Amino acid sequence: MRHESDATGWPLPELIPPPVRIPLADFLSKAPDALDGSVEAIVLFGSLAAGDFDVRTSDIDLIVAISSDVSDEALESLRRMHDELSLAHPQWEGRFDVAYISTLGLQTFKERDHPLAVISRGEPIHRTSTDEGWIMNWHVAREAGVSLLGPPPRELIAATTTAEFVAAIRTHMLWLHAKAASSNAPELQAYAIVTACRALYSCSTGTQSSKEAAAVWAEQRYPEWSQPIRGAREWRGTAAGRRPLAQSPIPAGIEFVEFATREVSQTPRGSILESS
Repeated sequence: MRHESDATGWPLPELIPPPVRIPLADFLSKAPDALDGSVEAIVLFGSLAAGDFDVRTSDIDLIVAISSDVSDEALESLRRMHDELSLAHPQWEGRFDVAYISTLGLQTFKERDHPLAVISRGEPIHRTSTDEGWIMNWHVAREAGVSLLGPPPRELIAATTTAEFVAAIRTHMLWLHAKAASSNAPELQAYAIVTACRALYSCSTGTQSSKEAAAVWAEQRYPEWSQPIRGAREWRGTAAGRRPLAQSPIPAGIEFVEFATREVSQTPRGSILESS
């Protein structure tokens, strides 16, 4: 994939849309310093790498591979760096979804859990570990990610099978359904609905897509659930999902998430829904 330098001074893939180029280049220039030169690779994945990024709602998904686990000092440095990015690029605050993990962790996550530091929408940077659910990220990044620094994703990340990918989706959906069922927050319900659409899509095809593309697919595949799916899409697309709680247009949303969770969970382990 061709990379070219622009006004940011950082070589970025041509598929990166103009509104994202400057904040992404700023991140790329700051991260190595924040981690004291321990960065060995940076992989872009998700909708931005796939070319169907929505500047209104999509996140910037990245994996930063480092030479060792994130120390307490490095964690504090990363916290300061992300605070600086939010101040410099307020429209992207909370939309950098980044996992900081050792190269060893990316190679041996199937053998044992590894610590990593994560920042995502609604969650400040914190430590967690590479449980089964993370296989979704590793699988998608390896198969469809773009290297911004360091070796290609297929050389950096251990291979996972489609069966392992589907099993990780199943685990994630069980967690997401429980979380969404306990909250009336429209942003969480909208997120859960489109994520459920993507889970159904992934289990049907063995591949990943953006949430929006999967929601369009699911609305056609499951017309009986078109109302909550369309409601979630419209809520996310209107003023970047900023509507008052009273205007939340997601009737039957939790029921759809429950349906999707059941569909994914009842699928024989390692198979995909398209065969049903």
